[in-house]
Amino acid sequence: MTPSLLLLSLLAGCIDEPPRYLYGQDLDVLELVLWTRTVGVYPDTSILDDPNNPFVTGAYGELRWDLVSDGAWVPAFYAWGTHLASEPSGEAQFYTATALGEVYARRLAADEDLYFVRALAIAGHQVVLDEFPDSLTYDESGTIGYRLAPLAYQAILDLGGEPQGDWIVVPTEDGGSTIVPAS
Repeated sequence: MTPSLLLLSLLAGCIDEPPRYLYGQDLDVLELVLWTRTVGVYPDTSILDDPNNPFVTGAYGELRWDLVSDGAWVPAFYAWGTHLASEPSGEAQFYTATALGEVYARRLAADEDLYFVRALAIAGHQVVLDEFPDSLTYDESGTIGYRLAPLAYQAILDLGGEPQGDWIVVPTEDGGSTIVPAS
């Protein structure tokens, strides 16, 4: 290969930006760094610009479910938050907020950030109630659906927050309870 062809080949390889997901990155040591004051809460999409986000190109796929199952809460936040920013849904918002709630409960962020992590978790669950009240998630079989609004409502209470809006807690036939809009 001539020197000029070699140079052109090398330059052509530099034109495309490499994907921002770092394959082989140890997700177990990933730290939560709050990129903005509304990161992970719909309609904010700033997580897509976060340099700490290893999933910014969408390379999370089904891994987001495994991260939740394994209790890998910081990477789960980044994976679900990226999914939420790319394809907004109540399910994505719920799991993003759940990951934040677990980061708070387990103190997986810097002490000075824990107040904001809790506030973001509460705000994320409130968005499920306000913007996605009819959202469902499904069991492993993909056939049994569960309403997310009652879970989000309870998560807000568990985090010491006060759910906003006109929701009524009603008993269910199985002895549990659910929530319904007052109007």
